[in-house]
Amino acid sequence: MYAIGQEEEAAAAKKAKLKALAVEDLKQRLVSRGLEPSKKRDEMIESLLKHEADMLEKCRAYATKVDEALAKKKEELDGQTANELKEVCAAKGLKLGTAKQDRIETLLENARTDGEVDKILANAAKSARKDELIAMDAAAVLEVCQSHDIDPMVKELAVERLMAHEDEHGRVVVEEPPAKKARKAGKK
Repeated sequence: MYAIGQEEEAAAAKKAKLKALAVEDLKQRLVSRGLEPSKKRDEMIESLLKHEADMLEKCRAYATKVDEALAKKKEELDGQTANELKEVCAAKGLKLGTAKQDRIETLLENARTDGEVDKILANAAKSARKDELIAMDAAAVLEVCQSHDIDPMVKELAVERLMAHEDEHGRVVVEEPPAKKARKAGKK
């Protein structure tokens, strides 16, 4: 209850601070966050507060994903022997520790700080987005490409597909139509 009360007080203080700003400063803050400024001061303040709340929620969700990734990594490390963990620590230039649990904690902290967990989460997000796009029909994917000004025709990909087709079915030969004969002057 105490924590909730403090959060409410902080939100009220933040709102009061935003109300004290000039309209141009509010507009600048909105634009810097990629938000559309409005003509009404209260709407701009609410938009900023909502955006901040959304960002905090995304940060909490990301922290949860980090914790899940570290738990999975810990399970993997628990399956290794103390000597294997010692070798991994030595290869990464980390303190070796004396017990298996010390080595696991060292490796987990290293995974958190060196970006390994971030890479795991980024790859998982990329894979999920790829699956989402593959599940869409072709017209919807083209619409997404057009909305982002992306050329869906990638020359290198088209060449790879042509090469794969030719490997399977033989080379595609495009014949030029015969050239037209020039008309002779004087004939009508």
